[in-house]
Order: sequence, then C-alpha cells, then structure tokens
Amino acid sequence: MPPRRTSTGVRGGGPSRSGGGARSGSDRRKSSGGKAGSERRSGGERRSGSSRANAVPRPARRVPVRPIHPPVDAAELEADFQACRAELIQRGQALSEAQFDLIRRYGDMVVTRSAILNLISPGDRQRVFTRHIVECLSPALVSAAERCQSLVDIGSGAGFPGIPLAIAVPGLRVLLVEPRVRRSQFLEATTLALGLGDRVEVFQGSAERLLNASQGELGAGLATARAVDRLEHVWTWASGLLRAGGELAMYRAPGEGDEALSLLQPAPSTVRREPLIGHPRELLFLTLG
Repeated sequence: MPPRRTSTGVRGGGPSRSGGGARSGSDRRKSSGGKAGSERRSGGERRSGSSRANAVPRPARRVPVRPIHPPVDAAELEADFQACRAELIQRGQALSEAQFDLIRRYGDMVVTRSAILNLISPGDRQRVFTRHIVECLSPALVSAAERCQSLVDIGSGAGFPGIPLAIAVPGLRVLLVEPRVRRSQFLEATTLALGLGDRVEVFQGSAERLLNASQGELGAGLATARAVDRLEHVWTWASGLLRAGGELAMYRAPGEGDEALSLLQPAPSTVRREPLIGHPRELLFLTLG
C-alpha cells in the first residue's frame, strides 16, 4: 500500500494516532520550559516594577563648565594700547587716527575671544598691544609689505602679523592661512567687523593644501610665518606661493635654525636678519631667486 502524505510529511500506512500523535519528550520539555520562563519573566517584571517604585531618585549629573579666563582690566588694556601707540610714533610710523582706532578694536577682539579660543596665552591678554601688535609692525616688515602688493600669512592664528599689516598698509592684499576651523571663523568675522573684507581673505586649511590648490600660481610678493617653526617646511611652502623675487619673513630666535639654511631647496638668493628692538626675537628674510 503506497504511503500517504500528511501535513507533517510522509508517513507510513496504517491508522494515525488521535490528536496528531503523542508529543515527543523534547516537545514536552520545550512547553514546560516556555511556561516556566513566562512565569519567571512575569515575576521579574513585578519585582522590577516594585523596585522602581521604591528606588531613591538619583541627583542630576553635573556637566562640567569649561573655565573661562577672568576679564582683563579695562584700564590696564588702555594703558597697554597707549604704550603701543607711543612706541609706533617714536619709531616714525605715522598711522592715522582711523588706523589707530582699528588697531585698538582689533586688539580688543583678540583679547575677548582668547578667553574661549585661546588665541594668545592668558598672560599676554593684558599686553596684547605691546607684546604682539608692536612686534607685527616692525619697521622692516612694514617696509617689505609696502614694496609688494600681496601677502600670504602662513599659520595666521589670531591674525598676527597679517591683520596689523593690512591696517598699516592700506593698499596691501592679504591672504590669512589658518588650518583650524574655529580660528579661521574668528579671522573671517574680525576682518568683516574691521571693514577689511574687500582686501583680506581667509583660507581655511594648511599651507600645503593651499600650495596644491593654487598650483604655484598665487604669486605673492611677501609671505610671513610668525607662529610656525620648521624653517625647511615653511620655505618649501612659501617658495611655491611667492613670485620670483618675493620674500619670506619668519620670526626666529637669534641664530635659530642657521644650520638648515644651507640645506634649503631651492636655495634663497639672499638672506638677511632684522632685529626686533625691545623683543627677544628677530626677523629672518629669505628671497626667492
């Protein structure tokens, strides 16, 4: 007699057991285990609900607040600005009242935003004018900026020396190169607030990225690097951003990096040093041949 097909597969002939047949031991264990598991879950839910009802509420976690440097005394900042003004006048750098007003406003912006962005060290906030801006307006650097039409400021940070030079030399076009996003945003907002947006631009990225993007066609007359150390790296970038006869001006400690000068490629056509009177550093000028 041929086998007949059932809902559970092929079975042999003969009468079937009532109720679909006896359940196997495995089925009984699964059923028993499922029931026990359901009871355990039910009991666990009751215990969980009871414990939540009797739980002592936890205090809200405090989010740490980033410390902000205390505000700078307005009288001390004004005194520092007046000392900066007097030193520039004594040098014979005849800036107009409008230019001095821009310098004062710029210094205030740097001090205010440094509390959050750490643009300058906390100890320098009270002497931003005599410590930073006077150094940026070195007569040798201002003279170099006046001889060229465009400047690229590598690693601009707070805008030193690019923004002070843009204020002191009205016809100068300046490109501020800054890789950090928040600092580049500060530079953009500051140049717009000072009314310099028509001739001062901000490139958010590294000098190497700018070099690749410009493909050697930037042709700046002057490059500056005040807060970047490695001479060989800066010269490689600057030589691709400068026109022939353009200069790189780097702030250095006297004698620092002299051993690297003979290794620079391409070799600079001239090398000269200018002291920063009253300051511990000097300006190193390298000319692209």
